[in-house]
Amino acid sequence: KMAVGATHPLLLTQSNSMLSFGYNGDGQLGIGDTSNKNQATLIPSLTNIANIEANFNSSFCIDSSNNLWSWGKNDFG
Repeated sequence: KMAVGATHPLLLTQSNSMLSFGYNGDGQLGIGDTSNKNQATLIPSLTNIANIEANFNSSFCIDSSNNLWSWGKNDFG
């Protein structure tokens, strides 16, 4: 599955891992820093992911235990 924000795609692999790449100025890639990535990069802290979604500069996922995770731009708390 693929989810696309304004400048960053997220990929959900068949092994339920997540990859991200693109602009990362707000940390929306989920890789622990704000460096941009030109190639798909594994998000190592997230495993057993069931679903993904992205919006402008934020990213979201639900894991197999139904925990919701979010990261990226957070102007409104």
